[in-house]
Amino acid sequence: MLEKIYCKNNDEYKIYNKGILFNNGLALNETSSFIFLACDSKNTILDIAKKLTVEYNVSLEEAQLDVIQCVEELTENELVIKMM
Repeated sequence: MLEKIYCKNNDEYKIYNKGILFNNGLALNETSSFIFLACDSKNTILDIAKKLTVEYNVSLEEAQLDVIQCVEELTENELVIKMM
């Protein structure tokens, strides 16, 4: 997947411990927060997955599946946009 992802959310959020809480009440766990913060318009899904393998010691395949699922949910909640 070569599309780049960037954070679209203009709402404020707070980082608590290793999670994120948005003003709208949506909360992200540690892994989802890591993925969200990596959505900076420079990283692709593969880039973020590779970072996950280092941070959490998981296989690249598992990391890619997690990133894809998380990005889909973040997109549905209008927190990120996928760019080609």
